[in-house]
Amino acid sequence: MVEDANAVHGPGADIDTFSVEPSYVNRDADFFFVLHDILSGIEEVTELQPIPDAHVPVMNFKFDGISIDLLYASVSLLVVPDNLDIFNVSLLYDVDEPTVRSLNRCRVADQILKHVPNVKHFRTTL
Repeated sequence: MVEDANAVHGPGADIDTFSVEPSYVNRDADFFFVLHDILSGIEEVTELQPIPDAHVPVMNFKFDGISIDLLYASVSLLVVPDNLDIFNVSLLYDVDEPTVRSLNRCRVADQILKHVPNVKHFRTTL
């Protein structure tokens, strides 16, 4: 993952994160229905908006006033290890396109930051 020292953020920025789930967890039923219901019952969660038909399906919400974009990825594993390396290309095999796009958001951002000669100037420009 991108280390905090290299992070691109500023005032009003949201937190982009994702949930990596084993292959038997279903995006529509488990993520956009069950998780949505759980989140809607949490007092700190406001402005909950699932967007399942987006190019990169996402659940947007605020948690205690902080904007969160929560993506979903279902990998071809029965158990997701705590030390899962999302930069391992083999993780992208046998997964659907929305999962590839969700994982690539972080993978691409990290690669861009690795090639930027001056991260401070990049953050300012961005």
